[in-house]
Amino acid sequence: MEKLTAWQALEKIKEAEAKARSIVESVKEKEVPSLLQAARDKAKARKEEIIQQAKKEAEKRKAAIIAQAEQEAAAIRQGAEEEAKKMEERAAANLAQAVKIITERILQELKGD
Repeated sequence: MEKLTAWQALEKIKEAEAKARSIVESVKEKEVPSLLQAARDKAKARKEEIIQQAKKEAEKRKAAIIAQAEQEAAAIRQGAEEEAKKMEERAAANLAQAVKIITERILQELKGD
């Protein structure tokens, strides 16, 4: 086996370090951009997934709110219709009573009270 002088060993170490730096630079130039792009792609896909989930949840909530509002509107409408019917019944009863009173007064006037 060949014996290296300290100077030769130092030169070989420097060469190995230079080669290692070259490999690291090469990896940085080639691998890092592709890794970054892959990470961006995954982040974009995850973002879209989250947005779609949020949209679905919003649609569910919207549908629930609309259904509840429709139920409340139907209940209010029914209550208003019932109240209108009661008012019509009272008006009809009052009208009959008014017609009776007016008829009696007219008859009294005609009799010459």
